[in-house]
This record gives sequence, structure tokens and C-alpha cells, in this order.
Amino acid sequence: MSLAAQVLPHPLTSTSPSELYDAAPSRQSALVNLLRLLAGAPDLGAPGEEVLDGTFCALEYLAADAERLYAAAEERGRV
Repeated sequence: MSLAAQVLPHPLTSTSPSELYDAAPSRQSALVNLLRLLAGAPDLGAPGEEVLDGTFCALEYLAADAERLYAAAEERGRV
């Protein structure tokens, strides 16, 4: 399942480029923190396939969302 393809874009109609640039790093920070948690956990137990799928979809979503925010900020900055 590709969550990034299913995620609706942000309602960007009234958001300034600086707000978009501020929002993107928060997604990247959440992504890095989740990766650090997964990498540093000595034992994750035995999470089910659904839990693991959801976790990796969340990682994909955060990366795609940050990319969309940066692209929108860049586009708005040119106008």
C-alpha cells in the first residue's frame, strides 16, 4: 500500500511560504525521530504485519508531506 499516493495535499490557499517552510522541517524531524526509535530499540517484540505496515506508511507519509510542503513554499516564493 502506498500511502503517499493516497494522502490529500494540504489546503495551501492561504498559507505563506514561510509557514510552509516552517512546517516541512517538523515533518522531517518526526520522520528522523521515528527512524531513531526503530533503529535504537533493543527489542520491538513481535509487532503484527498491520502494525509494521502502518509504521512504514507513516514514514512514507512524513517524507512525502515534507516534500510537498517544500515544493509549495518554493512555488509560492516565485509568484
